Order: sequence, then structure tokens, then C-alpha cells
Amino acid sequence: MTVRSERAPYAGWRAVAATVLVMAGATCAHTWAGGHLPSGPGLLALGGLVLAASRLVLRGSVRPVVLLPAVALAQVGLHTAFATGAGEHAAHAAATGQGLWTWQMLAAHTAVTLLTALVWQLCSRAAHQVLTVLALALPYAGGRHDRGLVLRDLGVLLARLDLATAPGRGPPQAPSRA
Repeated sequence: MTVRSERAPYAGWRAVAATVLVMAGATCAHTWAGGHLPSGPGLLALGGLVLAASRLVLRGSVRPVVLLPAVALAQVGLHTAFATGAGEHAAHAAATGQGLWTWQMLAAHTAVTLLTALVWQLCSRAAHQVLTVLALALPYAGGRHDRGLVLRDLGVLLARLDLATAPGRGPPQAPSRA
């Protein structure tokens, strides 16, 4: 079953999930590497900016070729905003003459970029599997929704879910009686 749409289903919720994932990863990486964060309103403003960008990127199906650079760009932008928005009360490594990117900061943000892209892809696959299960478990009969999924149909449902093996050709084989 293939559904093509100009807009991805649940695009708003996907953008919120991406924003939470990117912001949590960026704040953890930045503080782990010794950086400081801006104030609460600054973090909320940055979260709104990431949410707006996520809505633009996640309108349709996102391939890893697009996802990884988008997450990397978000990490670079957030790091720069964190470093400049932390204010004078935070002694960032840039203030000590080490530059804006220390090796710890670069390693932390790179690791979070790769982890974010991996988690997003895994969650996308899991959501696809759940939707596949729901599509199989809730069959439509004659244009009307058949609410009567009985226990004997569970074996048929589980047999359909075996996605690792290719479907056989020809009629179904009778079970062997050994």
C-alpha cells in the first residue's frame, strides 16, 4: 500500500518531536563539553526557531541525505546561539582564546548529530511498522470499517507481519504432518 501526499501525516507532531530531540541533544552536548546555556526565554526562542525550521524540513518524507545536514546545521546554529546568548556571566571557551569550537565541543555536537539522525530514522521505521500493523489489524470490508477482529484472525495477522521473508509463489502450502 503506497500513499503519496504533499504533506506528511502528523507533520506538526513530527516537528514537535524533532524539536524536542534536537534541543535536548544540543543542550546536553553543549553543557557536557563545558559550555553554558542562555536564559529560559532565550532557550524558548531558540526552540521556536527550531520548531519553525522542523516544520519546513518535515513536510514530506525525509531521506537521510537531507536529514543529516539539516541536523548538523541545527547543531552548529544552536551552538553559536548558546555561545553568544550565554552572556557575560558564563566563561565560554571562546573567551579564553581557544576559539568557538573546542575539540570537546566539536566531538559532543558531532556525536549528538549522528545520534539524533539515527534515533529519528529508527523512530520513523518503528512508526511505519506500527501503522502497518494497524492497517492489517483494522480491515475494511465493503467500504465500512469492520470492528470485529476476532482471536482466530490473530494467526493470519501475525503471518502477514513476517516481513523478513519474501512471500512464496503459488497456493499456500498445507502444514506437514510429521
